[in-house]
Amino acid sequence: VLTYGAQMADPRRNEEYWRHWNDFEIEHGNEETFREMLRIKRSVEASFSTVNYNAAEMSQTSSKMDTLSNEEAMRMIAEREGVELEPQATAPSTGVSGFVSSKRSAGTAQLDDVEERVAKLRKATAEAETNKENE
Repeated sequence: VLTYGAQMADPRRNEEYWRHWNDFEIEHGNEETFREMLRIKRSVEASFSTVNYNAAEMSQTSSKMDTLSNEEAMRMIAEREGVELEPQATAPSTGVSGFVSSKRSAGTAQLDDVEERVAKLRKATAEAETNKENE
């Protein structure tokens, strides 16, 4: 029972739980079960790493923080990423709302240049194959 409950008891937050288990092992266990308790404690402490630990702290202080609306969150992300949000009225009907526009766009001159290079490569490949067949 204590092993199962230990999965949900962060040693840094639930010291009383771990103290109770420690006392239980001292009174009723042996060296092997005590070492197993310490091994589980280290394992659980590692699983409650800083990310989970900080998330627990944030959940305790979340009542003090204001909740952002979707629009405010998208605006903050757009400002941080340096992109502009497309207004909903001008957004294409096939697009998904809430996405930001891309900073990169291929110009038509670049596409024309690429198509020209592809045509030259195809022509050279075709000539090389014809020359190979004629030999």
